[in-house]
Amino acid sequence: MSIRVPVCRTVTLILATFALLSAAWAKDFPLAVIFNSTPPPLGIYAGGPVYKEDRRAGTIAELVDSQFTEILVWSVHVDENHGLDLNMEFPLVKDGLYVGNATHPGFPGDLERLRAGGKRRITLSIGAAGSPAFSRIRNLIQSEGTGANSTLHRNFSSLKKALPAVTTIDFNDEVTYDADSMTKFAVLLADLGFKVSLCPYDVRYRSVWQDVARRVNEQRPGTIQSINLQCYGGGRSNNPSTWTFPGIPVYPGVWAKGVDASGVNRGEETTTSATRKYADWKKSSQTSGGFVWLYDEIQGKAGTFADAIVKGLQGNTFKAGLKDSFPYTTTPSSKRGDPRVRP
Repeated sequence: MSIRVPVCRTVTLILATFALLSAAWAKDFPLAVIFNSTPPPLGIYAGGPVYKEDRRAGTIAELVDSQFTEILVWSVHVDENHGLDLNMEFPLVKDGLYVGNATHPGFPGDLERLRAGGKRRITLSIGAAGSPAFSRIRNLIQSEGTGANSTLHRNFSSLKKALPAVTTIDFNDEVTYDADSMTKFAVLLADLGFKVSLCPYDVRYRSVWQDVARRVNEQRPGTIQSINLQCYGGGRSNNPSTWTFPGIPVYPGVWAKGVDASGVNRGEETTTSATRKYADWKKSSQTSGGFVWLYDEIQGKAGTFADAIVKGLQGNTFKAGLKDSFPYTTTPSSKRGDPRVRP
């Protein structure tokens, strides 16, 4: 069967295409800029592979090439001497001075490369399951306040200067839940030039997180930019539609199936089930973004997982024939160096 297109419509299409191309050429834009849509907000938590010398070259290249728009470097701890470190193995700040170059001198440059590679946010995530970080932050604020001479102010000011690519600090408090100190800490960070995201999971403390978000944005409008809602592990039953933060987007997160540093199978979602989950969340809550935990367990295949989530966020429904890309196939490494606690 042949289909005849009216001449007038054909001419109109040709002229419209020519006008579009002419506009692009006049502005010296690549044609892809015209037709590619902006990728949705999509983050991934990553630990040791971001800074470990034996893994980071491949890590940075893979993340730059992926559809992830935010890299959340996990996890910053406040040690017993009030210094800052990553995963209790990579000292960052001590006595108000950045000391990270002594251990991993390539770290600041790698974060810059990620930012230059199109990542809208480079984030440092603070805390974890069982971490005393926010208890120590509370105690410091109660004893010293948040002024220019306080430990927290000096440490995070030093961090800001040493790691200018970092845009955001992520709050992953799963121990303390003190709204007052979290609010004061977020205001301090805002005054230093950081944005803040919140990463809750326990529905019992939902009102605490809502209180923090409201109070911070009343004092420093726009500081709390997003809520990274854990919908896995202890928060597996969470749904973004039941966590309301007026004016702040809620991005649900999933735990990708992979293999940890010891060769143990981890995670909950394959690419197929992740696509289905995000398609469902798109329908029920109109969510516009999401995140993945944990890059370390899916290194080498993170881009595929990002593609699956984008597919779901675009509203594609699950099809029985859609192939599971990697239930448990990631090659483990014994040198990733992140403690085995989830965020």
